[in-house]
Parts: sequence; structure tokens; C-alpha cells
Amino acid sequence: MSYNNSYSYGIQDGNEDKPLLKGDNVLVDAEKVSQQTNEWQTFVNITKSIVGAGSFGLPYCFMNMGVAGAILTVVVMGLCSVYTTLMLLRNKKQIEEKHSLVDTTYVDVGTQRYSYLERLH
Repeated sequence: MSYNNSYSYGIQDGNEDKPLLKGDNVLVDAEKVSQQTNEWQTFVNITKSIVGAGSFGLPYCFMNMGVAGAILTVVVMGLCSVYTTLMLLRNKKQIEEKHSLVDTTYVDVGTQRYSYLERLH
């Protein structure tokens, strides 16, 4: 079956740079869009995205669980968060020592720790 739609990605004709949609502004130059943020701006942005969405549901959850259940749940989830953060830091330290790396990122830790999954594909 051949799709000869003007909106399709032009793989049939060998033109893989053809945009999916018509228009001049579909393909955007990454250098024009890219803006550098400092560590504080990145931290605030991530915190807003994580805390913001969950905080809208907290009053409803507290209402259904009661004060004791809500406090217990917040404490348990806080302990889980601390534990997973400590695990991540321990993995980071092990990877830096094993591979003689400095200043590894979250992506570096994940890539090193789960690189065996690539061999499965």
C-alpha cells in the first residue's frame, strides 16, 4: 500500500528531510531555540513540575484518609524519596570509582547501570 499524501514524511522519494506538515516553520533550528539555564533555574523548574502536579491532589487525599492516614502517608513517601535518592547517589559514586569518571550526570548513571539492556535487543 502506497501513501501518496502531501503531508506524509517523504521516505518513498528518498527525501527524509521533508517535514511532516506543510509550512515554513515546521523544522526549527535547535541553535535558535536553545537557551542556557543555570543550575538554580533548572532546580526550580524540576521542583515545580514534580511538586506542582502532586500538590493539587493532596487536599482531596487528606480529606479521604483523615489526618492520621495523611501524616503516615506523607512520612512513608518522604522516607521512600530519601531512600531512592541515597541509592542514586551510591550508584553514582560506584560508577565514578569503577570508570574513573568525574561529575557524572543522572543520564550517565542510568546509561552505565542499564547498558546491559542494549544487548537484549
